[in-house]
Amino acid sequence: MSTGESASRATWDLTSQISPFLDRHMIFPLLEYLDTLIKDQDGKHLVDYNPQDVAAARLEILRPTHMVDYAIDVHQTLHPGQPVPDEMEAQKKTVYEELEALRAACGAFDKLCQDETERSKLMATGQWNFGSLNQSHQITPEMVEAYRKLARFQFECGDYQSARAMLTVDESMLQVLWGRLACEVLVEDWDGANVAALQQRTWLLHWSLFVYWNGNRLENLVDLCFQEKYKQAITTNAPHLLRYLTAAVLLCKRRAVSPRRVLRSLIYVMQDCDYVDPIVDFVDCLCVKFDFDKAQTKLAECERVLGTDFFLCQQTDLFMEEARVFVFENYCRIHNKIDLQTLGDKLAMDQIQAERWIVDLIRNADLDAKIDSEEGCVVMGGNPQSIYEQVMDRTRDLNVRSATLAQNLNNLMNQTRKERTKKERSSMEE
Repeated sequence: MSTGESASRATWDLTSQISPFLDRHMIFPLLEYLDTLIKDQDGKHLVDYNPQDVAAARLEILRPTHMVDYAIDVHQTLHPGQPVPDEMEAQKKTVYEELEALRAACGAFDKLCQDETERSKLMATGQWNFGSLNQSHQITPEMVEAYRKLARFQFECGDYQSARAMLTVDESMLQVLWGRLACEVLVEDWDGANVAALQQRTWLLHWSLFVYWNGNRLENLVDLCFQEKYKQAITTNAPHLLRYLTAAVLLCKRRAVSPRRVLRSLIYVMQDCDYVDPIVDFVDCLCVKFDFDKAQTKLAECERVLGTDFFLCQQTDLFMEEARVFVFENYCRIHNKIDLQTLGDKLAMDQIQAERWIVDLIRNADLDAKIDSEEGCVVMGGNPQSIYEQVMDRTRDLNVRSATLAQNLNNLMNQTRKERTKKERSSMEE
């Protein structure tokens, strides 16, 4: 691979934009994936990054954690032959001492939590609370607090399984829910990740990428991003998330009840976002500019971007297939008829191969199209939008416009009221 191509891949890498919204432990999988891109199995450089710089970044992220053994390994990789720094050895000793102290401080409560039979019995009888536990098992609030600190300490040590098991016992605090979600992400338990309980939207959108892109729940990601409050979080705080929303829409739009509405909603978000990359440009070229030649160029760039993205790399083949179908649908929708020889030229096939590809596509994708063998062309059906869909879409748009108008009117009235109060105060002072 040329230096230009590897530099281009690095240009579209979103690791630096995503990392500020992630827990530092979630950044490690992203850096490990970058390591595989710096030098693949064939020895080719897929991104123009210095492996020493990535290792140095990993060591810097490790410093505030308790993963001392991991940090020592990275340090020895960066500085082979040099002794382990004294501060690292001292930190390792301190970590073990603090771990034992926390275990001793919450030992009675930890033992009770591990006894599932007794814990279930206490929960069923309504005795799983501070007052009842203090009377029946001499559990003090200090023990419970030490237990929470131990769960956090285990997490900082990289023992995500133990931390998750401990945090499952207590879900009374928002911090506990965030901690449990982080553990479930890092142990790759996509089904157990409870994203619905969290409300800090920008962080939630970033953390949910681990869940939705690994758990095959892209429809849920699309629904979440199209909610007004989360859409505002994307357009205002994290426009780079438009890449993942666009890719999710392309991958699941054919399973949507109203594909046109999903695409129209995506275009509205694109218009409000100050972000561009080949994936977003590809949809813009097809749905807004109707520039098919440029769309083909962008599609080739998309494949390179997908391969270097930690969240999208596993979906590269599916995305490319869905994108080609999307190009075909839009091309035939505009031209109504397309010559098979012309289509074969665009797909690098002869006329017979192109005809077979179209037959399989119509059968598998349930497209409203047919082949006219006598004229040697493909005829795409109109598939008009039903009256019900038109009424629903217009009603939905009317609700959004009404809500926006009411909000603007309310803001105007508040501003007028403030200016009037300010003038009254000024006149009284005079």
